[in-house]
Amino acid sequence: MYRGGGGKRHSERRFKHCISLGDFCGCAASLQRHGFRSHSGPFDWIRAKSFKNVLEIMENDLKNYVRTENLKVIPDSPGEFKDIVYGFEYVHDINNNFEEEREVILEKYKRRICNFREDIKEPTLFVRTVQNKEDAAFISENEEYINKVIKRSNSGNEIIFVLFKGIKVQNTGFRCFELDIERYIGEFIYLITLFDHSKPLVEYLYKNVLSSKSIIENKKYFLQGLNAGKIVRIETEFIKIPFLDEWMEERNYSIRNKGFYLFGAGDNAAMILKYNIRNWKYVNALIDNDIHKQGQLYYGLPVIGLQEVPENAIIFIDVSDETITEAIKNQIIKITSSAIIYSWSDWIEILKLDVEEYILYEGLHEEIHK
Repeated sequence: MYRGGGGKRHSERRFKHCISLGDFCGCAASLQRHGFRSHSGPFDWIRAKSFKNVLEIMENDLKNYVRTENLKVIPDSPGEFKDIVYGFEYVHDINNNFEEEREVILEKYKRRICNFREDIKEPTLFVRTVQNKEDAAFISENEEYINKVIKRSNSGNEIIFVLFKGIKVQNTGFRCFELDIERYIGEFIYLITLFDHSKPLVEYLYKNVLSSKSIIENKKYFLQGLNAGKIVRIETEFIKIPFLDEWMEERNYSIRNKGFYLFGAGDNAAMILKYNIRNWKYVNALIDNDIHKQGQLYYGLPVIGLQEVPENAIIFIDVSDETITEAIKNQIIKITSSAIIYSWSDWIEILKLDVEEYILYEGLHEEIHK
């Protein structure tokens, strides 16, 4: 079994498409964050625990996929529905009422099916995460059948498997990549950074999937869809891009002389300070409107009220919600009009402008424009 790196069995070419075959949203979300997904596929945002059933659907050209008579709302989860024949669970499609939204949902999946059928006529890399031993055993015992289905529309199509820690696929020629985690713990940030737990996997995808131009465009689209809170999590907790630190370094003179304050002693501040306590050297204090927090220490820094901030201070509003951020800006201006104010929306714009550097940082070692 291959576990990343070299190997002559898989030619070092680029696939035109990269498609998730489940078994859950983490596969598609991680492909999306790295720029390997151009649009949603039929198996992207569902739970498809049985790979055997996914292949059966594919073998029949998806003709039996999302058949309306097979779809039933899950009794204990009215916001989700299930295919009672194949066991697929659809957890992201219902807004309020399944019966009222059924036609819209079905139309969406029809588009995804059409795109899928067209895409796989061209060289496509399928990706499947494997979390359970039953799936692993099926893959180990059915290499010929799996390849037959995968290559049905194009002989150049291939599949790789992403194995959670402790899961083994044996005695096959499939390329497998092992994550250094045992399970997904159920939060957005861990969903989109799933593949970061295998450096060989990310390197393989960058080397073999899509063109550089397509990856860049896909990443730009992904970044534009994130709100401030999600950007905060990605930047501070996981990716640790040096741009944020450089932003501070460029302003060191002003910060030393005027003082630097974070507005908001909450979860975002906790994440920022865990990272920046090693990198940001001149944070004077945190500001918060909650009188119960004022006078306390937060990560070793005092929490103060806005009235205590000196003139000409630099204030970074550490709040994700843009409406609340705007209200805080107005509050600051009324109390201390000389303050220099920044927020996460400013940083997001910087990040979007520097998206090509961002991509290079993550390992796309090619010329950006080809």
